[in-house]
Amino acid sequence: MYSRTSESIVSPFEYLLPLTSVLVGLAIADLATSLHRLLEARRRVQWDWLPLLAALLALLAVLDLWWGFYGYTGRSEWEFAQFLPIFVQLVILFLLCASALPDEVPSDDGLDLHVFYQSNGSYFWFLYAAYIFSILAQDAFTYAASGLPEQMSTVSVLAGSIPNLLLIALFVGLALVHRRWLHMVAVPGLIVYQIVEWSGRVL
Repeated sequence: MYSRTSESIVSPFEYLLPLTSVLVGLAIADLATSLHRLLEARRRVQWDWLPLLAALLALLAVLDLWWGFYGYTGRSEWEFAQFLPIFVQLVILFLLCASALPDEVPSDDGLDLHVFYQSNGSYFWFLYAAYIFSILAQDAFTYAASGLPEQMSTVSVLAGSIPNLLLIALFVGLALVHRRWLHMVAVPGLIVYQIVEWSGRVL
C-alpha cells in the first residue's frame, strides 16, 4: 500500500467533486447512448413504455444523488470511510443506468423492449434495491461514527428510514414478481413520488 502526504491546496469537496462528476457523467452518457441506438434503429424495435420509464427512473436517481452531493460543501474534512459509501452508490447507479436499456439492437431480428424488460427486470430492480440499501448503510455508519445530531432521536431516525425500507421492499417485489399490471402501476407511481420529493429542493 502506498501512502502520500502533502499540503492540500483545494478543499475536500473540490477534490472529490471531479471523481463524482465523472461517474455521474458516465451513467448519464450510457443511458443517452442506449436511447440513441434505440431511436436510430427504431424501425427494428418493438417499443414498450415500461423500460423507457424505468430508464427515466434510473436517470432521476442519478440526478438526485448529484443534487444532494452539493450538501457536502460545508465539510471541512473527509475520511476515506466517509466517501466510500458514496462511491459505492455511484458505482451501483452506473450499473443501474447501464442495465436500464439494451446496449445494441440486433441487425437481423430487431429488438422487443417488452421481452428485454421481462428478462432484464430482475437485475435492474435488485440493483435499485441495493442502491437504497447503501443509502441506509451510509446513514447507519455516519450515526455510529459521529452519534446522532442533537435535534434527532433514535425514534426519529428509525421513522425517517421507513420510506427507504418500503422502497427496498417494493424493488425486491418488482424483481421477483413479473406481473405486468404491478409494474405498470409501480413504475409511473415511483416517478411521481420522485418528482414530488424534488418539488421543494433548492441549491
